[in-house]
Amino acid sequence: MFDVTTPGISLDQLRLAGVVGANVRLSEILMRSGQCDWKGPLRLRDDIVLNIRATYESSWMLLDDKIVVVTLHAIAAGAPADEPSNPASEPAGINVDAVFDLYYELLGAPPPEDKRDELFSGFAAVNGPLNGWPYFREFVDSSVRRLGVNRGTLPLFRVPKFQSPPPAQTDKPK
Repeated sequence: MFDVTTPGISLDQLRLAGVVGANVRLSEILMRSGQCDWKGPLRLRDDIVLNIRATYESSWMLLDDKIVVVTLHAIAAGAPADEPSNPASEPAGINVDAVFDLYYELLGAPPPEDKRDELFSGFAAVNGPLNGWPYFREFVDSSVRRLGVNRGTLPLFRVPKFQSPPPAQTDKPK
C-alpha cells in the first residue's frame, strides 16, 4: 500500500511553470544525498509487504544567471503491513531520504530580479517532483530490495490535484 503526500499546486503555479519551462532545458540530475535505514529486526522474507508513505518538497536557486537549480527533497517511510506491534521495542520499519538537484539551463536572459521568486518557485513546485520523482522512486526501490524486501516500489508520480482559488466575492446590486 502506498500513500504519497503531494502538496497541492495552484493553477497560477502551473502557469508560471509553463512560462519558465518554455525558456529552460533540463541538462542534468544529480543525487546530492541518499540514505536508507531499517529499524527493528530485519526479516529477510519475500512476502513482506510495506505500507509506505512518501512526501517531498522542492526549492530553487539561480547560478551565475545561467542555470536554475531545482532541489527535490523526498522522504519515504514504511512498516511491514503484518508487523505485530510491540510497545516495548522500536517498531520495525524503513526510512528513505534523498535529495536531488535538477539543473536547468536558461535558454535566454534570466527574468528580472523582482519576478524571479514568483516564477522559479512555481516552476520548482511543478517541475521538481515531475522530473525528480522517477530518480527517487528508483532509489527507494533499489535500496529496499538490497534490504531483502521485494515490495517497495513507489507509484508513478501523478500531478497533484489543483487548489482552486476561492470564489470571487461579488456584490449584487440592491
